[in-house]
Amino acid sequence: MALKPTAALDAARSIWAGPRMHEAVRLNFISAAVNPKRAYKNYIDQPFSLVGLGHPTVEMPEDAPQVMKNLAWKARTNFLPLILDVFSQVMKVDGYIEANGTPSEIWDKVWQPNGLDARQTGIHRSALQFGASYATVLPGDTAPVIKGFSPIEMTAIYQDPTIDDWPMMALEVRGPMMRLYDEESIYFIGSEEFPVSGLGDTLQWTNPTSWNYIESRSHGMGFCPVARFRDRMLLEGEEQFGIVEPLIDIQRRIDETTFGMLTAQYYAAFKQRYVTGWLPQSDQEALKAAIGDFMAFQDPNVKVGTTDETDLTRYIQSKESALADMSAIGQIPATALNQGGSAPKNVGSEAVASIDSGKDRKASEIKTSLGETWELLLRAGAMILGDTTAAADTSSQVRWRDMSTTSPGAIVDALGKVQQMLGVPAEMLWERIPGWTDQDQQRAIDLIKSGDSLDKLMFTLNKQSQPLSPDVASGLGG
Repeated sequence: MALKPTAALDAARSIWAGPRMHEAVRLNFISAAVNPKRAYKNYIDQPFSLVGLGHPTVEMPEDAPQVMKNLAWKARTNFLPLILDVFSQVMKVDGYIEANGTPSEIWDKVWQPNGLDARQTGIHRSALQFGASYATVLPGDTAPVIKGFSPIEMTAIYQDPTIDDWPMMALEVRGPMMRLYDEESIYFIGSEEFPVSGLGDTLQWTNPTSWNYIESRSHGMGFCPVARFRDRMLLEGEEQFGIVEPLIDIQRRIDETTFGMLTAQYYAAFKQRYVTGWLPQSDQEALKAAIGDFMAFQDPNVKVGTTDETDLTRYIQSKESALADMSAIGQIPATALNQGGSAPKNVGSEAVASIDSGKDRKASEIKTSLGETWELLLRAGAMILGDTTAAADTSSQVRWRDMSTTSPGAIVDALGKVQQMLGVPAEMLWERIPGWTDQDQQRAIDLIKSGDSLDKLMFTLNKQSQPLSPDVASGLGG
């Protein structure tokens, strides 16, 4: 039974004031760390550079000159988006396979109509960045509609967050419009207030007392149609933090070291001359002393000397140390963070695979968690289509694209040996061929079933190229 308007408004306000506000500080902090330019407009005149709201990374006196503030912003050498890229780029779902190894029809009926080949990237990146992301699955005109959301836009409430697939309720917030989801309906709520300016607008902008109930629409799913993607499956009491949050403090160290290096480079990268006991009487005299090859003074109390330039090597070494820590804690290959420094160079494919092993293990763990949610969504899509068999099929699995750095030739050679030495049917190994999609596999199956396989074609061509026997040739008048 659908909620009454007052009950829907009360539920939305409760989610807003409770779990959503609790998550807001952390989500704003991570968002600003990954994209600090969002804070630039409001904080460029502040006495320090900001990576997160209220979290200075480069501290300096209140009366510091503007040039120092500018150097602080230039010192931001943000590796966090790169780390997101490294993991996001190896996480591409490429198919949905039934237990017998054949591609499921649900892939063409649910995945492809929603354009998820491309749109999966946003869902994965949000789960990597914040530790969670969401997607709704609802009936559409011609196919089920799957739409992704970041946790900045969606907050879900679970009875048991460790094992429940679907939440009790979820609140979607996009500008002045909100949607409340439960197991029966979607409730549309609007606000008369507009966002305030500044960082984290979508989490802080409105006054719940100004909300207005608009309407409700039944979705007919029988459960709250919001699925949660997590970068790892956690137990009760554990906090979700994604892959960015543990690296923010190291990113601050990198910014501080870079700022120190830029400051030394700006003020003391060259030898400085000094004169004691003498002052120029005019600008012309000062300019002459500054550009002259030598200076001569009659006063015996005047002393001239030089100060050595600042050695920037220690700053470079300190930055490389911070990058090494980021590489270890984030399980990021050193080659991704430091191509021109101490990272290994001119290494072979086997060495590259060894260097990437930590990243591959971490990516595999994340894929396992994300894959379970994709399978849940695809089964829900099958239910919407009325395919009860596919909706109940928990043995079908999504297939991830092979993005390993192992040589494709080595992989194909290994698969050939598996077939020959262990007798494994070739059809079972096709999905492990780099770049081989479900469409390629289905096409190969169709060719074999139709008798037009490559082997038969090659046999026919070879037979046609054989010379005719004398008897056949004489019968043809040859």
